[in-house]
Amino acid sequence: MKQLKILISGGGIAGLTLAYWLHQHGHCPIVVERADNLRPGGYMIDFTGTGWDVIEKMGLATAIRQKARDFPYLSFENDEGETVTKVSFAAITKALNDKYVALMRHELQEILYEAVRHEVEIRFGQTVTAVSNNPHAAIATFNDGHQESYDLIVGADGIHSDMRQMVFAPDKQYERYLGYYVASYAIATGAEFEAGFVNYWQPNRMVGVYHNADGSIKAFFVFATEDIGHVPPEKRQAILRHHYEGAGRQVETLLAGIATDTPIFLDSVTQIAMPQWSCDRVALVGDAAYCPTLISGQGASLAMGGAYILAEELGQTAAIPTALANYEKRLRPHIEEKQEKARKLAKSFVPRSRARIWLNHLMLKLLFMRPFRGLVSKQFGADTIFTEEL
Repeated sequence: MKQLKILISGGGIAGLTLAYWLHQHGHCPIVVERADNLRPGGYMIDFTGTGWDVIEKMGLATAIRQKARDFPYLSFENDEGETVTKVSFAAITKALNDKYVALMRHELQEILYEAVRHEVEIRFGQTVTAVSNNPHAAIATFNDGHQESYDLIVGADGIHSDMRQMVFAPDKQYERYLGYYVASYAIATGAEFEAGFVNYWQPNRMVGVYHNADGSIKAFFVFATEDIGHVPPEKRQAILRHHYEGAGRQVETLLAGIATDTPIFLDSVTQIAMPQWSCDRVALVGDAAYCPTLISGQGASLAMGGAYILAEELGQTAAIPTALANYEKRLRPHIEEKQEKARKLAKSFVPRSRARIWLNHLMLKLLFMRPFRGLVSKQFGADTIFTEEL
């Protein structure tokens, strides 16, 4: 079968996974990444389900386990700092058949990079600025002005995909805002907080806190608000202070720990819903095509699952339109199910009332009791597209 030359725009989880599997299928992938190197930071993710299946197929399960955060428990405290609900991470892992870890997003990216960097050309500090198609190739123009010809171009450049905007349509046409913003940053001291992953629920807002290996702590915020669009870095601290006014001593400690040079990640909780993930010789994968949001707990897993399936279809036929159609046919039902579930879960992820918070605590306590542990798999997204295909 003809070897395809395929450009992947984006060196994150979806892009690196796709590069690995395209290489395995005998194609020639080239990855371009806007950043000058792998990006540190980000927040912690739950990793299970479809992504775990792909990691096992890559022989990287041991590497993932070595990066797992060794938290003793997941706990929820009230406004006074008193523990209301506590669940051991060991119980969560057991309920998910030992196919679950919590790790930092950048750590997963680093593992994938190490798996592929000696086999695939990866160009940092390079972006695609324009794309054109002809009957025989897709032409990419890069930020330095030069052009290259490819059999296929894949946008794996995240929720704010430049590739999607260049080839398909402006973001607003495909965005489905779920009513929340997420923020995260690290502060120097964790002395005020217990070990484990500690959470605080208040009406229309939540906070998560966990310790980093260097002694700092990571703060994680999700809050309800109207869609305020992109918030520039210099205004993010003020946004957090506005939405977390009167949130209690623990949250005030987190906000007081922000220095003038503290980088704050802040973005909307928005799904991407597209009627089609490909156009001529350009396709999308991962958040660029079908972001399920952090509420699904499956963003990284579905990015890896989609990349695996796309590469597999391109490995079975050199007819690119057929491969792209089969990729979408296999993956779309699973994606739409996960997106719908995330939309339904959003109201309980950040409860709107004290009554809903009380109900959440009750559900968490019941969920890990022996008779109900079978529900954990569904709640945490441990089901996998590969099981559904059997």
